[in-house]
Amino acid sequence: MMKKMTLLLLLCTVVLSVWAGPVSRQQAQQIATRYLQQTCRARGGGIRPHLTLAYEARPKAARNLGIASPLFYVFNQGKSEGIVIVAGDDRMKSVIGYADNGHFDRQVLPEGLNWWILAMEETMTRLVKSSEQRLLSVYAASDSLQPSVAPLVKVNWGQGAPYNESCPVDKAHNNTPSLTGCTAVAMAQVLSKWKYPAHGSGQVNYNTLTHKFRQSALLDTIPFQWNAMLASYKGSKVTAEQRKAVAELMHVCGMAVKMDYCAIASGAKLTAEHLDKYLGIDPGCNIVERVYYNRAEWDAMIRKELSAGRPVIYSGYSMSGGHAFVCDGYNAEGLFHINWGWDGSLNGYFALAELNSAVEHAGEPTDAEGSFNLDQDIVLGIQPKVGEGNVPEMQLFYNSLELNGIPSRTQLKASIHMVRADGNGYKGEMVLGLFDADNQYVGRIGYANSIDLPAQYYYREYPVSGAFPAEVADGNYVLRPAIKNKDGKFVPMRGRKGSPYVEGLFVSVKGNTIAVTQPEKVEAELEVRGIKSLSDKVYAGAKNAFEITLHNAGALYNGPITLTRHDGDREVQIFDNNYIVESGEDLVLRVKLQSPEGLDRDTLSIWYASNDGDIWHTNGYEAALAGQVSYQMTVPTAGAPVLTLSDVKIENKLTYLGEPLRVSMTLKNAGGFYGKDIYCFVFPKNGGQSISSVRQQVYIDKDEAQKLHFTIPVNNLVADDYFFMVYYVSANGAYTSISTTYHAFTVQDEGIISVPNVVGLGVHCVQHAFIVPEGLACGVVTAADGEKLTVDYRYAAGAVVPAGTPLVIKAERRKSYVYQVVLSSEEQPEDNLLRATVDEDGYTYAGEGDYAYYRFGADHANTDYGFYRVDEAGSAFRLGRNKSYLALPASWGHPVGYGLSTANDVTGIETLGQSPIVPVIYTLSGVRVKASLSTFPSGLYIVNGKKVYIRQR
Repeated sequence: MMKKMTLLLLLCTVVLSVWAGPVSRQQAQQIATRYLQQTCRARGGGIRPHLTLAYEARPKAARNLGIASPLFYVFNQGKSEGIVIVAGDDRMKSVIGYADNGHFDRQVLPEGLNWWILAMEETMTRLVKSSEQRLLSVYAASDSLQPSVAPLVKVNWGQGAPYNESCPVDKAHNNTPSLTGCTAVAMAQVLSKWKYPAHGSGQVNYNTLTHKFRQSALLDTIPFQWNAMLASYKGSKVTAEQRKAVAELMHVCGMAVKMDYCAIASGAKLTAEHLDKYLGIDPGCNIVERVYYNRAEWDAMIRKELSAGRPVIYSGYSMSGGHAFVCDGYNAEGLFHINWGWDGSLNGYFALAELNSAVEHAGEPTDAEGSFNLDQDIVLGIQPKVGEGNVPEMQLFYNSLELNGIPSRTQLKASIHMVRADGNGYKGEMVLGLFDADNQYVGRIGYANSIDLPAQYYYREYPVSGAFPAEVADGNYVLRPAIKNKDGKFVPMRGRKGSPYVEGLFVSVKGNTIAVTQPEKVEAELEVRGIKSLSDKVYAGAKNAFEITLHNAGALYNGPITLTRHDGDREVQIFDNNYIVESGEDLVLRVKLQSPEGLDRDTLSIWYASNDGDIWHTNGYEAALAGQVSYQMTVPTAGAPVLTLSDVKIENKLTYLGEPLRVSMTLKNAGGFYGKDIYCFVFPKNGGQSISSVRQQVYIDKDEAQKLHFTIPVNNLVADDYFFMVYYVSANGAYTSISTTYHAFTVQDEGIISVPNVVGLGVHCVQHAFIVPEGLACGVVTAADGEKLTVDYRYAAGAVVPAGTPLVIKAERRKSYVYQVVLSSEEQPEDNLLRATVDEDGYTYAGEGDYAYYRFGADHANTDYGFYRVDEAGSAFRLGRNKSYLALPASWGHPVGYGLSTANDVTGIETLGQSPIVPVIYTLSGVRVKASLSTFPSGLYIVNGKKVYIRQR
């Protein structure tokens, strides 16, 4: 059964140490350990935390910035008992995320949590580079709000089966049902709080964007079987009725937002109208955007909603799309409870207000998809409609206010940029209002303007003009756009936060003279610094990868960057994306561009918006030229390629779950140029549909040969036999096999550890995680001095050993032990002095520097097993597969060997006196001894299969 999250009321009880500046890994683990110890006590538990580092977030441009310390750390607790996320800078609150279930694997995360990780990396990067003080919002207690709210949503649902079983089947992906989409999951989970509505409302008719699936339904005719739905479908015995109930709910939610269905990813944009019109939610619900609120306002708004018992649908946006999840609680420490919509995995408490908006603190660019845009929005007021419901509060927002011309008492002209309606649209009056020092409305400029804007619509620029009101007394005022609230009073509209946006103009009135001051608006000034190819050659007519560097010599830039190529009498757009570039910083665009055919040189023009405050949510803008770049191209051989393979080698034909298949091959081309991907498709042993694939971009001209290396993941495969084939993409776009050879391999989920000696000691290392079998203990060497090693047997039977961990094995007796292979993201322990790496020739290699190398085995007298140098210098030696060795810096001056099977061993050797029972005795070299114990000298022996130390009196 899934563990339930309980609230952590630790504001006054947890005392966490604070270090100045960066937080080291060891300090972070101490913080996480103490945090878990306190939470366990708060919940009545007393288990000692067992933490392993799962992820260190590093700055994208760490080398250029001179930043070496991680931005934050993610620790896994136990096998699948939750995570703790600790900030890498003590200006943030120490613990910024916590979940009491699930396991963190950076490669396999809920898409909402993946968004949060990327967004927090942006926030922490900005903090590390700045001189700002602690960023975490100070939560001021309010008599009207609860000090904490336990998770309001009690279900843990996801996007796959059975939730997607009513979604359209995607024929382009093996007739697989489309995913529900994260928006539909978030909607369904919030609706489950009230088990409302009884059914949908209205008619839906649309074709999906990607695959043109026809979606048509009268939603009133689809009842929701709330009592048949389970809180979790994970690991449960589920009936057909229970599956159908949740699947129909998910499909209705998806149709309500006009979901673009696909088996790979389904997407949609949620508006308040969708909830009201199709699902009977109170019409007072609304969508508001993060860019119009500061941290404290955003934090307070969400807390107020949750304190009223209403879960919030939270959406974050990146260049790869939107990510929706549910925020349904908060604790007393300033963290919000998040249900990621991934079958309950990694639900927990996370910082939200600390994720800066795109304008407050712009982020660094990603490698390929543009800058990470931290725009966020929330849906408020989601509750069942009672009667006619609440009257929706309609709002207008704007980006910036700009003065036009010289103002006078009788005439003032201004422009309001990007006037936008909220999630309910807006119908009413808008004025350019004059507000006093207490933010009270005192009059307007000219006439009131009648506005009628549907949800998500905007005016790119709204001009206003008129005379100052005659009754305005001398004094200082602020001029800003205003609308009427529910009480019929004019209140300031919300403007976009951050430079270069201007929310208001300062006005000084003295008699017939007025002075209007507008904060100076400094434009961004982008200039091109250069272009660099990411491959040895740039081929005409092929898609090539480049790095283009731009520098911003002006104000913060937040807008599109467009690449064009001159074609005759026009500029042809070949690339366009949104980016954020701070003042004084560089932006490196990493892009793949299709180069023109038949030329040996190409020239690109790079454009940006010259009035960047006006281009948000629109493609119309005045373009400024940042510069041009040119690059040389090689004209390739014409004609169809003739590709052949040779020297196909599988390094590990017998592989294991979690241990990818490593393949190398030589590709030759006897025909025309080939500049596309080469694919390895994996098939079941009896053929049929491919079940996995990897690809690699290749540029190969006539009479050339290239060595290719593929790493084929097998985590999605069950233990069985398989084969792969190699394909290229022909001129008509079809996958064509390069050869008909089946390259066979086997995936196993069990392995064997053999302990060959009578003392029960050995070494082992495999590149997959496994569960320690009964009868074994697995240890790591954590310290070495002039006399002995410290061996920590931290992996007892039943524990999971991280992939690639070099080990000392301690067994009950000489035999072969079968273990279970598992998938795990736990990393190797860093305090381990054992190594398993070898160089290309198979010699031990611990890294740069001088090391003394120790091989595991018996000493020269064949009486004591341990680690010994192969020669006096501790030279490197060849090492077989799956073996580990000891590597110590030569400067440490250690002895020639360390015995583990001695009385001074720290591995828990028993001390045994004389026994009246006639035992079965062996020496350490395996020789059977037929004599009385009383005649033996003191020492170590194997007695009845156990290693004991016999002490004579």
